[in-house]
Amino acid sequence: PYTALHTARGLLENPAALEVCTVAKSRNSVQTQAEMTLTPRWAFASAPPLSGLIVPGGVGAEAASRDRAVRLYLGGLRGGLKVLGSVGSGALILGELGFLRGASVTTQPGLRERLEAYEVLRVSAERIVSEGGLWSASDAVAGVHLALGVVREHFGAALAAQVAERLGVA
Repeated sequence: PYTALHTARGLLENPAALEVCTVAKSRNSVQTQAEMTLTPRWAFASAPPLSGLIVPGGVGAEAASRDRAVRLYLGGLRGGLKVLGSVGSGALILGELGFLRGASVTTQPGLRERLEAYEVLRVSAERIVSEGGLWSASDAVAGVHLALGVVREHFGAALAAQVAERLGVA
């Protein structure tokens, strides 16, 4: 999702209309499941107010769902976000915090049954589910399409098509 959103930002007449950043418990570098090292732009304590957040999945999602700092930060965002999304196992984090209660959602096939424990309305086999401002994607590839959907909803179909073309997913 980051690449799609960042590409959209670069195509906007007013790039400030779409700030794209990474936020984590600290600014210490983290390693992704694909062994890429990322350094978050913001730590929770210094992050600016957000209007949208996409929670990634990966091997650390279960531990993150139980982490006190993660729970406090994300819980503090409740009600203030226009867009809230998850990719893959990131749905477990949102589920633990009650963000999925009463919603239709998706995640990767091996985790769908677990989402039912979070009092969701429906667990879908669709790759992307969007309901109000809540978005979920089943996997990383679907996460790109989730971001394109957010761009389409907030900035128009023409921009989403441009981004899709630039990323080769049109």
